[in-house]
Amino acid sequence: MKRHDWAYLRLDARPAFAAADEAALAFARDWLARGHPFVVARQPEQGGQLALGLALPVEFATRRVACT
Repeated sequence: MKRHDWAYLRLDARPAFAAADEAALAFARDWLARGHPFVVARQPEQGGQLALGLALPVEFATRRVACT
């Protein structure tokens, strides 16, 4: 996959989210549960895991959530 591609995860996927607060995590989990896509992020050199991201609505202090 290339950077900025959309990645649709299985509904039973359990990505490792990196978020600053519980509200942002809840939004990301709900996004996943609704079957919405995440965006493929810049990938680390070593590989092995797929780095993804999610841009949050403006009401969140953290604008993005990263996950693998």
